Amino acid sequence: MLLFVLPASKPAAQRVEFKDLGRAPEIKLPLVGEKGSVKLSEMVKDGPVLVDFWATWCGPCRKAMPEYVELYQRYSGRGFRILAVSQDLPQLADKVEAYRQAQGIPFDVVIDKDKKVAREYGVSSLPTAVLIDGRRHAVAVHLGYRPGNRERLAAQIEALLGDAPQPPEDDSTTTDESMR
Repeated sequence: MLLFVLPASKPAAQRVEFKDLGRAPEIKLPLVGEKGSVKLSEMVKDGPVLVDFWATWCGPCRKAMPEYVELYQRYSGRGFRILAVSQDLPQLADKVEAYRQAQGIPFDVVIDKDKKVAREYGVSSLPTAVLIDGRRHAVAVHLGYRPGNRERLAAQIEALLGDAPQPPEDDSTTTDESMR
């Protein structure tokens, strides 16, 4: 008699595990090229948010941006959002907007004019992308650009959007300061 054992869950290579890195600091900044502003606490109500710290002069950022556009197009219909936080100087807002239009960036773009948001998130190099779950907790940080980032991010986004294991629900011990 042959007995086949099928795994009850995804193989280890496909499992996505998260670390609760603490409550993500609030972001409220004016949109580039549009009227209005964006607020992270409102964005996460729809689902996970990727906060991308980048600049127009950053070569690795320019390599990552088309991949973020593709991820946004793939998952935005399921509640995934991206907030691109430019580290360009505020007087270069027109250049940032021109880049946004030329690249067909469909998600929200803001300029961190005094770099306060980058400091609150502990950003020390570009690009830095922070994946935030629907409870406004940072669950993954991607530093720099490497081939294969898109696939790793896609697996993480799918886990947050789907029925895969989620980060712990208890947020009673975290504050905005815990990301620093």
